[in-house]
Amino acid sequence: MAAAAYDDDLFLYEVSAVEHWKTRGPILQKILSEYCPSTAAVVDIGSGTGLTIAAAHEALPYATISAVEPSDGMRAALAARITQGALDGCVTIFESIGELPDAASSVDAILAFGVLGHMEADERTVFWQTVRRLLSPDGVVVVELMGVEHPTYVPRRLAGQRRIGTRRYESWISGEPAAGDEMTWRTIYRIIDDRHTIDQHEVVRTWHTFGLDQLSREAGEGFSCTKRGEAIYVVEWV
Repeated sequence: MAAAAYDDDLFLYEVSAVEHWKTRGPILQKILSEYCPSTAAVVDIGSGTGLTIAAAHEALPYATISAVEPSDGMRAALAARITQGALDGCVTIFESIGELPDAASSVDAILAFGVLGHMEADERTVFWQTVRRLLSPDGVVVVELMGVEHPTYVPRRLAGQRRIGTRRYESWISGEPAAGDEMTWRTIYRIIDDRHTIDQHEVVRTWHTFGLDQLSREAGEGFSCTKRGEAIYVVEWV
């Protein structure tokens, strides 16, 4: 997974991701409250700018959180979000999974939102090895995928929009098959002022498509996987 994959469009990513989390946040909070209301330790893989962490903290205000984010730009934005609010003091930032402390079976919730499809197969193997090492007997893994289990064509649609001052920021997303199990996703960010587009920026990324069946196979023996919302899955020990 390329560490700098989001650095070039970090600001535009942030303003559209905030809209995305208006729907994702309540789903995550419901899952955490249902499965592990007494969670003391959370690990968030691919923390981005911290929106997953902010949602988790609302549901689990007393939990400590380990945030793993390889992108320099994302970590800078994450640090800003953490140090300016209620998250200050309860979140530790790590650059990679390998930096996580070896606290075997002591993590109650591991979150991986919008990240596993960016990983190659060997990276996902390391992820599940880490899960087996860290996850407590009553713990859960909450995974968000893209909602596309096989490469296909996805027509362009408005993914999010947000107004800041006199400007409106829009993100439009579309997808098409690529090699093997991959899809190419194109995001067009538009900056609009007084009905006129003053800037437009396209970002292209690849994503390995899979769903519940493959997620279950990769998690491996001893885990059960359940779909809990659009492209959101809960993995727990059997």
